[in-house]
Amino acid sequence: GEVLVADRAFGGWFFLRQLLERKVDLVIRRHQARTLRSRCYRSWQEAWENPHRPCGQPKRSWKKRQEILTVRLVCFRVQVRGHRAQGVIVVTSLLDVKALPASAIAERSVRRWQVERHFRQIKTNLALDGLRGLSPSMIEREIWMHAIADNLVGAWLLAVSLARAVRIGRLSFKGALDALQARADCARHSRRHRRLAHGTPGGPGARPALPLRSRRHRWLARRTLLARLANDLVPDRPGRSEPRARKRRPKNYLFLTRPRRRMRVSTSRRLR
Repeated sequence: GEVLVADRAFGGWFFLRQLLERKVDLVIRRHQARTLRSRCYRSWQEAWENPHRPCGQPKRSWKKRQEILTVRLVCFRVQVRGHRAQGVIVVTSLLDVKALPASAIAERSVRRWQVERHFRQIKTNLALDGLRGLSPSMIEREIWMHAIADNLVGAWLLAVSLARAVRIGRLSFKGALDALQARADCARHSRRHRRLAHGTPGGPGARPALPLRSRRHRWLARRTLLARLANDLVPDRPGRSEPRARKRRPKNYLFLTRPRRRMRVSTSRRLR
């Protein structure tokens, strides 16, 4: 009952067949290696035959699959102000033209670019542009922690969107991240202050720490945070071009490829 929107790298026959077996509809851009048998102006259907069995695929499971895959192709043009109009062809399993016209399929396909914005937020705002782990296990753990942080911020944005009736695309990811970090710092400082004022648990002469805030205080803090996130809106700029470009020039330094004691910059700066 779900619809997968992806780019042309996922337009292979075998992957499309797997999605349909899981009862998942698809809206995927046509791969450049796929030749079209017919060409209409807006929308048409084609029957794609089962290609040759790829390496590593069992023969029994490959023979059980359907030999013909019926898909619908939708052609539309993307027109951005200041850019040349680009023709795009997408492949979809939604064959009902009356329920889902070509304009609806084109709108869903264009919105896939929002995924690139999420990747930019993870790399830039969550500082995942460079991995610091030195082993595969640490790198995997680092990636998972950033994914969890991104999902937590996204959950708060979704809660704001449902509570305040605001489109989630208008909410600022960077603003939500700063607000959550400020709230975490305030909670950390308040706990440290209570611990110093009433003794450290387990120390000599320690007193029991004060209980946490009441339910009303937590409700008010959540309400204040939701209102702050709802007021931090980004302007609605449809059709804006956001190219991938570096803002700052890289530094002209050498890479630290060896231990520091073995690095020799010049004979006059040798380590003694």
